[in-house]
Amino acid sequence: MSRALERQSQRDRLLEAALQHIPFEGWNRRALLAGAADIGIEAATARRLFPGGGDDLLAHLDVWADRRL
Repeated sequence: MSRALERQSQRDRLLEAALQHIPFEGWNRRALLAGAADIGIEAATARRLFPGGGDDLLAHLDVWADRRL
């Protein structure tokens, strides 16, 4: 798997895990880190994957959803 596909896969997994926390935390770093903890991704890695926190999660949601259509 290429490095870009691996990164995309990690971002997808983390987004999917964070989605369950969004209704309670909102689109923010707390939801990101809670999702990371759920799937065993270190907080530092989660911050590297989504340096903008919730804003980056929300932006990735569009990309993620478009690929699934």
